[in-house]
Amino acid sequence: MGEEARADADIVSAARIAASRWAAVGLPQRIERIRALRHSIVERMDDIKAVICEDTGKVEAEALLTDLLPTLEQCLFYEKTAPRVLRPETRRGTMLFSGSRAHVEYIPYGVVLVIVPLRILGRRTRAAVFS
Repeated sequence: MGEEARADADIVSAARIAASRWAAVGLPQRIERIRALRHSIVERMDDIKAVICEDTGKVEAEALLTDLLPTLEQCLFYEKTAPRVLRPETRRGTMLFSGSRAHVEYIPYGVVLVIVPLRILGRRTRAAVFS
């Protein structure tokens, strides 16, 4: 196995460990961690913005409007809606199974691979340059 493949395997392994730890945390604590993340992003916004600009070639306003603010909005959305949309519920059966009930509970899914383009709006990210 090559060095790069070994590094990828280590990343996936670490992600699986993190996912199992996240699943063990209750919803109120997960929401609090998202809130803490949002506050941390706000506190370190200038540093994060500088890294985004360096890595992507974006100007500060673009990094703020297309990366930081949407992330903060998404965190806030999850904080507000998660208790309602993720609460367990009982549903009635369908016509095929009338009189039955189903218990629906949302649990963390685990590790998910997200494949994104390395070229964003004609700019190459650092990962694309060194890959």
